[in-house]
Amino acid sequence: MVIALMNDTFNKAKEDGKLGLLVYRTELINDYERLDDLFFSESLYNSQYICFHRDPNLMKKWMIKSQELKEVKLYSWYNDEDVSKEEI
Repeated sequence: MVIALMNDTFNKAKEDGKLGLLVYRTELINDYERLDDLFFSESLYNSQYICFHRDPNLMKKWMIKSQELKEVKLYSWYNDEDVSKEEI
């Protein structure tokens, strides 16, 4: 019974982690699109959908930016001084 509960908890945490990563990706794409295109209005700021147009120059910029961020670990900008590398 305890093993089943632990397995269920692990699966739920795994799903939550995937959802968190997808939310992070959508926010990153949304921020990038807003910086490049000025036609976004304040009413679209809280939209639950991401709409984009396929612009080759924009795609090239996105690929360059994604290659730069490829080596950066997710949430690496948080500096945990309380945790040493040995504890990780």
